[in-house]
Amino acid sequence: MTDTRGERILVVGPGAMGLRMAGELLRAGLSVEILDHRPRRAGRLARGGFEVIEGRRRRLYRPIVRRRLPRDFRADVIIVAVKAQDTRAALKSLPKGLLARATVLSLQNGLGIFPIMLEYVPASRALRGITSLGATLAAERVVRAVGRGETLVGGISREARRRACRVARLLRGCGLRARAMSIERRIWEKLFVNVAINPLTAILRVENGRLLAIPSARERMRRAAAEAVAVARAEGFAFDPGRVWEAIERVARATARNRSSMLQDVEAGRVTEIEFLNGAVVRLGRRHGVGTPENESLVREIL
Repeated sequence: MTDTRGERILVVGPGAMGLRMAGELLRAGLSVEILDHRPRRAGRLARGGFEVIEGRRRRLYRPIVRRRLPRDFRADVIIVAVKAQDTRAALKSLPKGLLARATVLSLQNGLGIFPIMLEYVPASRALRGITSLGATLAAERVVRAVGRGETLVGGISREARRRACRVARLLRGCGLRARAMSIERRIWEKLFVNVAINPLTAILRVENGRLLAIPSARERMRRAAAEAVAVARAEGFAFDPGRVWEAIERVARATARNRSSMLQDVEAGRVTEIEFLNGAVVRLGRRHGVGTPENESLVREIL
């Protein structure tokens, strides 16, 4: 099958990225439902919908919102957009029959997510995605869209790669830049950016761009990224440290006014994704005998 217009999509998690992606799919006329396990928030979302602000344009969307799914619920594609630490709980809440039939795409940050997915989803149907679509929550049901970057989708088996091509085609049909490819290196590239920027914005309570103007923060960013590069090399992925730092600087400047999700979580008293970012670097470093003192320090300061 190549026609994706009739696909039924379930978005799990109405955070910034979940709502941004849901809005893109709804605008293209696809059937999209949102699963939100928080009853009060789900109720408000069901009654009032959500807005996406992009430049001077504001669009209101009113999707079907569910607090739980019936056992016979059907969807062709499930987009998992919850925080990394909520992955297991989110997948565990979905009907087993649904997970056995649908294509499941994770659009989450960090390492260690795919093994959790495979506890609940067949390898032939489990996909990881990396997106440079920017999204921040201006309010609970208001998303500020920043940029229209590329979304990359990949899987580990032949069948999963076929499904990745189909999902990428579906996203392109919605006007997004998307392609299917092997994304293991891209996951590391995004991790480098996140381990350098996110925890320090949360510790210092500053926007992304401000870090570059603080000499001590720049040095800590460099050390955290260099450790992550060394761990990646031990895992079989070689990267040039200089180019990695250049990429981190570019992202920090391009998102200078962004308040990272980790900063927002810390301010709200929520659990952060630190264990799937810097914490993952520390755990893999110990496995390979690679020192990660800066990342260990950042994890302690966030926890």
